[in-house]
Amino acid sequence: WKPKQVAAGAQTPVKAAPPTSASAPAAVAGALTVEQVKGMLERLGYAPKNISDPGEAPLYEFSAVRDGVTIPVSFSVSQNQKYVWAQVRLLTTAVPQPVSVAVMARAVDIQPSMFWTRSNGLWLGLARDNRGVTAADLRSMIDDVLQNTLATQDIWGR
Repeated sequence: WKPKQVAAGAQTPVKAAPPTSASAPAAVAGALTVEQVKGMLERLGYAPKNISDPGEAPLYEFSAVRDGVTIPVSFSVSQNQKYVWAQVRLLTTAVPQPVSVAVMARAVDIQPSMFWTRSNGLWLGLARDNRGVTAADLRSMIDDVLQNTLATQDIWGR
């Protein structure tokens, strides 16, 4: 990548600002709603419950068992409807600095899953393009986040 040279005094075109969270999301052809994702999860044998706070976008959580460990997995659809997310909340408190460093080092090993932090903890998740999503895709996402949750347990401990 090379920066574009602009003559002194020349004006560069201004691009339109991206849509804000206040703007309504445009419909994405073939995209699932979060309620459709919930229905697919139910047909896979899970019992997803909405754990979001009132006024927030739905976040459906259920328990899944892998290698004898019960792990709460949640699903959502991004506000712009472009992605379906599967996620596991690993920590429910502020993330200690050594854990932050360790997850950064391990991130390459769990791709396409990823870690992220918020003030309320550490998360591991996976996003998928929300077009043509099938129950098999959701099952694959669940398998991926469960596998990576267990594979990184030495970092965040549970």
